[in-house]
Amino acid sequence: MLIMLSTWRTLVPTLEDRPLALCDSRSVEPKDLVAADRIIPDRVGEVYYLTHNPKHKWYVAGKNIFCLLSHTNLSQVLAGEANS
Repeated sequence: MLIMLSTWRTLVPTLEDRPLALCDSRSVEPKDLVAADRIIPDRVGEVYYLTHNPKHKWYVAGKNIFCLLSHTNLSQVLAGEANS
């Protein structure tokens, strides 16, 4: 299993107009993800866009200055294994 950690912080002391929002991967179904090519000058990759689903659970970081994020292996989400 791949586990990736990243950090996020605001660039200003208090974030008011564009807070960080995170979708709980346990509320995402494989049909909610749409694959798209990401084309940049030196390579082509693939990203996934999330379609609307009222079952999604969202968390807003609000005015937090620092967040530690643990990423789920996307292949498990697509295979329906992320919740196990």
